[in-house]
Amino acid sequence: MARFAFTDNSRHMGRCIYGGIYEPGNSLSDKHGYRTDVIEALRELNLPVIRYPGGNFVATYHWMDGVGPREQRPSRPELAWLGTETNQFGTDEFLH
Repeated sequence: MARFAFTDNSRHMGRCIYGGIYEPGNSLSDKHGYRTDVIEALRELNLPVIRYPGGNFVATYHWMDGVGPREQRPSRPELAWLGTETNQFGTDEFLH
């Protein structure tokens, strides 16, 4: 019998991270800003691994930019989607 491990990426495309997994101030978010409805939906998928970051975003992401106090994190050009990455959701938040 073959066994498969299905995984997925946490992408900064669209609203996957900001406005999806992480949305401080939303009535569905916990005290850390994580959307409880989205986290519950992810649990139901029973994925053994979720990679962060995922997709094109990984090409210019440096894990240390997402560590430490948010107000001290650097904003960087986000080259895949031509925006600015604030690093308000970063390595620390993903590991949490």
